[in-house]
Amino acid sequence: MKHLIPVIFISLTVSILLCLISISDRLDAHTDSLSYLGISQCSIMLCIMDIQSSVTSWDEAKEILISKHAQLDSTYDEISMYYETFRVYFLPDRERKTYIQVRSNDNSYLVSLGDLILEFNTPCMMTVADDMAYLEYPQFIAGIVIPDTKNTTERTLLTPVSKITKLWLKNPQNSCLTPLAFESSYNIFVHWCGFVSIERYIRRCSIRLP
Repeated sequence: MKHLIPVIFISLTVSILLCLISISDRLDAHTDSLSYLGISQCSIMLCIMDIQSSVTSWDEAKEILISKHAQLDSTYDEISMYYETFRVYFLPDRERKTYIQVRSNDNSYLVSLGDLILEFNTPCMMTVADDMAYLEYPQFIAGIVIPDTKNTTERTLLTPVSKITKLWLKNPQNSCLTPLAFESSYNIFVHWCGFVSIERYIRRCSIRLP
């Protein structure tokens, strides 16, 4: 029996190592789910071409983007870049810092909700507003198109294959402290409750504001 102990120990060690390698490979297959959008990590923030939302000045961002032959809309003081399945918009905010938004083109999407959660974990909170569900993360907001819950009887279920169609990059400073309100006919603030229906979110997961 004593001779078997080293063999059992080695077998268990090898099994654990193989398991860890397998898990690592599966995670690597889903990492960088936003990199094809040109999104990368700049310090604690996500950025595009080293432009950080709410940090990089608008003048500096314009200089970078024009050098990349981005399209400048002088009417709206907006710069955009168009790709086959998505568009990236750069706009100045009130403090003349750069605001970054990514939108999918028609009949397309940016990333699945499952891949987003696999890489960035679950959102800190969510807002249901008209026909959108907005998932807030420290570094970005992700938008999913849903039927307007107050004007339809259609039931909407959040699943791993739910499609993210919009992303807003943001500064993680002071993020996830209070629910985000959007310009819509109503805003319902909820906690993350998993892959369940939007109706269940509204009934069971609402955040009670002071």
